[in-house]
Amino acid sequence: MRCPKCGYVSFDHNESCPKCNKNLSPERQRLNLITFAPDPPYLLGGLLGEVNESGMHLHSAGSGAFNVLQEELEFESETEEMEVSATGASEETEIE
Repeated sequence: MRCPKCGYVSFDHNESCPKCNKNLSPERQRLNLITFAPDPPYLLGGLLGEVNESGMHLHSAGSGAFNVLQEELEFESETEEMEVSATGASEETEIE
């Protein structure tokens, strides 16, 4: 919301302007803006190992769950070698 007095742009739920302290309640009512401060969930807490509202940590989510930060991931890749014949055509052969 933009303050009509000083032009400062702030959150819609503020009752007064943080810059000039003008009462914004009449403007909020006129624009039908929210009257409460939203409380979004803190989703990063699970990755950092902090306890969430249910009291569970990420690593205690279940026996099949794993922590990507603690597990070392191994990737298998097939290495292929390209052989070029005298005519310029290439043939793929797999190295074992």
